[in-house]
Amino acid sequence: MNHFRPRHLVVTVTLALLAAACQAAPAPSVTPPAAPTVDAGALTSQAQVDAMAAATGTALHLMALAPSAAATLPPSATATPTTQAPSSPTPPPTTAPAPSATATRKPPTSVPPTKPPPTKAPTALPTPTALPTACPVAWFVAGPPAGCPAAAPVSSLTVAEHFQHGLMLWRQTPDVFGSQIYAIFFDNQWPRWNPTNDQWKTGDPVNDPTIIPPAGLFQPVRGFGVFWRNANFVPAGSARDRLGWATDAEFSIGSEPMQCRSTDPSTYDCLVAGPGNQVYDLEANNQWSLWPPP
Repeated sequence: MNHFRPRHLVVTVTLALLAAACQAAPAPSVTPPAAPTVDAGALTSQAQVDAMAAATGTALHLMALAPSAAATLPPSATATPTTQAPSSPTPPPTTAPAPSATATRKPPTSVPPTKPPPTKAPTALPTPTALPTACPVAWFVAGPPAGCPAAAPVSSLTVAEHFQHGLMLWRQTPDVFGSQIYAIFFDNQWPRWNPTNDQWKTGDPVNDPTIIPPAGLFQPVRGFGVFWRNANFVPAGSARDRLGWATDAEFSIGSEPMQCRSTDPSTYDCLVAGPGNQVYDLEANNQWSLWPPP
């Protein structure tokens, strides 16, 4: 509480001086003031009070007042007390307004860029297969060979005969090359087949009576006999040796077709029907096979 004493002491001394001045100039109509009350906080002992009273000639009394209470003087008719300017009131503490709750916006989540799918290499389109061109004429066999035939099939009365090592066909109508007889060998020697014209004429001997076949076998006659007895292939041997004896007498298989890939004699290449519904592919290099191929 000592920080209030200087201010209170000044006030008390000032009041005592004012009271002494009032006594020096008396006014008949003014009631003498009562003894002033001195703040106990300004004078800390009775000795100080007595000294102040002796100096001013005024009776002072020590009273215990609250440190903040100021001494009050009665109004004076002649003297105007000096009024201390009131201290500016301390403004109440300003309470900062609480910040209003603001929704915190989350920063956008960084999304990694989507990796574009790998570019596929363009798929090579298959080369369109050329549609087969329709042939001017059709093959007489199912599952025909590649390419078109040179001409339409020619049907003709056909005679056949089996041998121990081969087959012979005779066609009444000669093919485009003039041949009528076709010898097919089974011994895998070249040539494996051979075309020839029919050299037997009406009035010629049917067979050679000096040739006696074994029992159950036959000597070929007419055109087949002429070829069987006279044809010879070097180094493969004679037609007789290559074919062997006939295993049956010649027989007709009816009208059967024949059709060739070419009409050029150097490229003899034909399909011909034989006994047992078999078709023989007589190739240009004197090879043969059954059609369709296995």
